[in-house]
Amino acid sequence: MNREALSLRPHPHPDRHYSLNDLGVALESLFKDSQIVVHVVEAISVHREALGLRPHPHPDRTTSLNNLGSALDSLFKHSQRVADIVEAVSMHREALSLRPHPHPYRHYCLNNLGIALVSCFEHSRHITDIEEAISMHRGALSLRPHPHPYRHRSLHNLGDAIKSLSTHSRQVACLGSRDDESQPPADLDEAVACTRQLLVEHYIEGHKYRDSTLDKLQTLLQLRFEVTGNQADLDEIETLKGQRENEGRHCS
Repeated sequence: MNREALSLRPHPHPDRHYSLNDLGVALESLFKDSQIVVHVVEAISVHREALGLRPHPHPDRTTSLNNLGSALDSLFKHSQRVADIVEAVSMHREALSLRPHPHPYRHYCLNNLGIALVSCFEHSRHITDIEEAISMHRGALSLRPHPHPYRHRSLHNLGDAIKSLSTHSRQVACLGSRDDESQPPADLDEAVACTRQLLVEHYIEGHKYRDSTLDKLQTLLQLRFEVTGNQADLDEIETLKGQRENEGRHCS
């Protein structure tokens, strides 16, 4: 369908960019399901062409920047080619610059840039990447107050970004490479709070992501205990284990 629509809008059809965008989105979705790399490679090519047809100040340029950035991030996760994630971050930075505060869709760009920066950190291990990712996800969360339909995504992404930084800091401390890395990130409490909120407000009993979120909360509590020695964190971990057992019995 999307290919046929594109074939009916050859260059220089004024609406060709719409068909290119739709095909690119469909191809990336197909890649996520199949993990066949040719799909995402084609998605990137198609989104590049769409972007070329949406020069500044085209009203849909931000959409193409975000979609191209997302496709490049997907390819990076598969190929680990640094150039892909560097370009993805660049695309999302430009998209964010085109949606300054108080643009109603700024939260999308903050979220997308945060995701790309986390991917970049997972390869580079540069603290500045994950710290900026946390800042982006905080910004997105602030623009998604309850009951925003995407608030749960920002709670999840912010918690994950902080967990990545906390885990990295703990690993560095164990290696003894830097004394100051032995201190926990000041926002570890925030990650615990975000994850608790997810469980209470969004991923209630029976939700498909509840178990993985309970796992994440236990990991965060363990990380915090290893730094603070607060017995209350271990007690909560045991409580969560019992809670999962009870919920499992209810589902069986």
